[in-house]
Amino acid sequence: MSDASRPTTAPFSTGLGDLHTHDAQIGLACGYTPDIWRHLFRVDPAAYFVDPEVALSASAETVVVLPNPVQPHSEGEVCLVSADVRDAPRIDLNHLTDPHDVVVMVEVMRRGLDIVEHWPGAGIGPLMVPPALAQAHGHTEGERPSDALLEDLARHYSLTVYHETSTCRMGDVVDAELRVRGVSGLRITRA
Repeated sequence: MSDASRPTTAPFSTGLGDLHTHDAQIGLACGYTPDIWRHLFRVDPAAYFVDPEVALSASAETVVVLPNPVQPHSEGEVCLVSADVRDAPRIDLNHLTDPHDVVVMVEVMRRGLDIVEHWPGAGIGPLMVPPALAQAHGHTEGERPSDALLEDLARHYSLTVYHETSTCRMGDVVDAELRVRGVSGLRITRA
């Protein structure tokens, strides 16, 4: 990633969580290519752009605004699928399963839209909504999006920005000797 495409983040509090720490951040990044959309965002850029190769070329001026809640209440899980150690575990991140996270996500998206709306100069442009979602919500480009549309966008296109952590509370899973509760002969250790 070039210096020009390194994201910049702005942490803040939505006022919906712990008032002593930030519960959200907005990321701003420039220079994302169609391959980054496909492989990092897991989004087909053709859903957003008539000609992704031109719209996201090295000479195009693009800014991606990334709303990011940072204190989710939703909890994921990692489960073994079999007794065979070669079988990958099932990882379910459970994004947005806690209703609080949905409210925070919509608020963070609104803050991102406020930044876009007040961008200096010619501005960034309107919110890009995939045609299928725009039609489902009766959204017209340039309109203020409804909370339901923002929630739908989040549910369709949210992704994990940083490394997943804290798949379990250690006291719930291991004892003081780091033996896994309920599994004989298994202990957690650090390499």
